[in-house]
Amino acid sequence: AGGDFTNIGGVPRNYLARITDTGSVDATWNPAPSHEVYALDIAADNTAIYVGGRFNQIGGQARAHVARVALAGAGAVDTQWNPGTNSTVFSIAESPHGW
Repeated sequence: AGGDFTNIGGVPRNYLARITDTGSVDATWNPAPSHEVYALDIAADNTAIYVGGRFNQIGGQARAHVARVALAGAGAVDTQWNPGTNSTVFSIAESPHGW
């Protein structure tokens, strides 16, 4: 779940949270972006999620409004993927064709 929240399901989370299949907040996954998240897309290989929004930092990494975050563990930011933008991202989708 992404948005303009600082608490979800009674758990403190800034703007981004992973919800388990039972409906509870995953206590270990917390990339904690610095500002709102408006766009999410799961990577085709199901190992990461693309995140877009108004943030300039996520997972302790500087990122300009867009990031690729691991779905496993604590939600580490992919340090090799950093296209950056100069403004807020409202929509994001991974291309199945690689373009």
